[in-house]
Amino acid sequence: MTITTAVTALWAVVLFEGVLLVLLYRQVGLTYLARGEAIARDGPPLGAGISSGLSTSLLRLAEARQPWSSLILIFARQNCHVCRALWPDLKRFMESASNTDVRVVLVFSGTREAAVTYRNEHGLERCGIIDDRTERLFRSSRVRVSPFAIVVDPTFKVRYKGLVNHQDHLKQMTSWRAVIKTAPVEHEAIDRRADAIELAG
Repeated sequence: MTITTAVTALWAVVLFEGVLLVLLYRQVGLTYLARGEAIARDGPPLGAGISSGLSTSLLRLAEARQPWSSLILIFARQNCHVCRALWPDLKRFMESASNTDVRVVLVFSGTREAAVTYRNEHGLERCGIIDDRTERLFRSSRVRVSPFAIVVDPTFKVRYKGLVNHQDHLKQMTSWRAVIKTAPVEHEAIDRRADAIELAG
């Protein structure tokens, strides 16, 4: 066996192990997501409102100022390999939900410039984005691991939360309306709050 053949074989083994590692991460996420105590511990309590810092950041986005029934907040870090594995599924999900009132916003650990560059590099332009340089929003939302998703209704109350690993998780997260019926929300009130924030800012 020549050195070139040996190196090629070694790289093939390394890449194969990398794929296995990603699959393992996804399976760990599935197991974690299914544990009730883990869901209860991480993220805001179900039915509670999100932090004031997060709601203020959301009201600055166009995605939160348009009528919507479910808004999925996905907390992600730049060096999160599991996050990278999720993005193709997220793009397919957003294409299938393009004619619905579901919105997706990325809460990104990093600067604004890094967040925008990262979003564009992964073809996630349809997502709103909030940069969280110091991970203040991560901490106030009790998010320790990523990708972690929080689904809120138009009153900014938490309706679903947990690790998200693939498209089926995303679809499941938006099915809370089949179980919980919320009262209609006047989006004009949300717009007034957003206008007040802009004037104050």
